[in-house]
Amino acid sequence: MTIIKPILDKKNKNFIILLIFIILIFSILYIYTYNILANAKYQQIQLKNKIDKAIANQNELKNYLFTLTDPKNFDSLAQKYNLVYNNKPEYLILRKWISEQTF
Repeated sequence: MTIIKPILDKKNKNFIILLIFIILIFSILYIYTYNILANAKYQQIQLKNKIDKAIANQNELKNYLFTLTDPKNFDSLAQKYNLVYNNKPEYLILRKWISEQTF
């Protein structure tokens, strides 16, 4: 003769359901945090690529600026725009005080 204890079976069933529910919750949270981490790493790589491109563009602009302002090119630019080298330049002087002005 078999003795069935339905109260213990119900407790075991509830425990197994609770355990499956907890495992399900933790697995969903794990997948969610993994997706957040994967997105963050992807955005980090994309930002690093953008920064590298910006640095490369900046270096190209600096190189272009330095070639334009190279002293070797001044003579050719002066001839191109018909500029004359002035040995004794006269600068504009702004006097700040009324007492320094001569009438």
